[in-house]
Amino acid sequence: METAQRKERDEAALRVLDEQCADIRERRVETEAAVKQDVAEMKARWASEEHAHAVEVAAKLERNKVIGAELIMFNEQKQTELADAKAKDDAFDMQLVQEAAGADTRPLFSSN
Repeated sequence: METAQRKERDEAALRVLDEQCADIRERRVETEAAVKQDVAEMKARWASEEHAHAVEVAAKLERNKVIGAELIMFNEQKQTELADAKAKDDAFDMQLVQEAAGADTRPLFSSN
């Protein structure tokens, strides 16, 4: 009878251990699934952030191209204005020199 009781206790203990192992395996599977889901969510978030950053960089690049083109046009206009002003100053200086030399008797400022 003692062996039968021992066998019954051993079998009960074995069932408890089997149940504990099954629970542990189940929790491990659930944990691995949760980790995989977390990793997938992080990858999706990073991809979204990377895309948003790329869109932002592209928009900044386009704005900088527009600003650069406007700056080039502005500089060309200013250079033209400065060249025109210098030409007028040079012409005026030449007129003064010629008048001082007596080579030209025309008035300094024309009424045209």
